[in-house]
Amino acid sequence: MKDLGLLESALATFAREAMSVDADGFVTVEFDSGASTSIGRLALARFANEDELKMDDTLGGWRETPGKGPPQFGNARSPGRGGLEWAAE
Repeated sequence: MKDLGLLESALATFAREAMSVDADGFVTVEFDSGASTSIGRLALARFANEDELKMDDTLGGWRETPGKGPPQFGNARSPGRGGLEWAAE
């Protein structure tokens, strides 16, 4: 896993104009200068027994349980996975 703290420090050096994620999971940062760069790609996880995932309001999403099975990571829009939608606040 990459060190996100290092990435945040590097990005803080430059004035960021915007950040976006496309439907394939690519994260792009746009700078005040007009330049943009892709800084990574988000992975999606599937589980063999998705019914065993439990909603956890304190986390704001789903929580693992012992019966869910190991995560199977892959790219957005790969077989068995949907695309992503980005809504910047």
